[in-house]
Amino acid sequence: MGCSTDRVVLVLAEEDFYLEWDAPEELYAGHLSASIISESPSGRDHVFKLVMNNETLGVYAPGPAERRLRPFESTSVRALGKRVDLTDEGFEVELWIAEIEIARE
Repeated sequence: MGCSTDRVVLVLAEEDFYLEWDAPEELYAGHLSASIISESPSGRDHVFKLVMNNETLGVYAPGPAERRLRPFESTSVRALGKRVDLTDEGFEVELWIAEIEIARE
């Protein structure tokens, strides 16, 4: 698929829940891939995952965020976001992406 945009795209950067979550913003680099979705009672299935050198994180992409990320599917990206640990709520660690762009060499 690949991405044809040359700009930074805001994903969750302006969402209240993102701004209010107490976690540091970090820069992540990896390959944004589609996830295989299975029906889950938790309701936190991830449509995307970010595959990095040492780990893979599910990407939280509710509603419009999924549409904003779709052009970056199957692309190497740089993303500014928050690593969110929801294990106390019965979920897993996931990535909330504030903004994303194509990775440059």
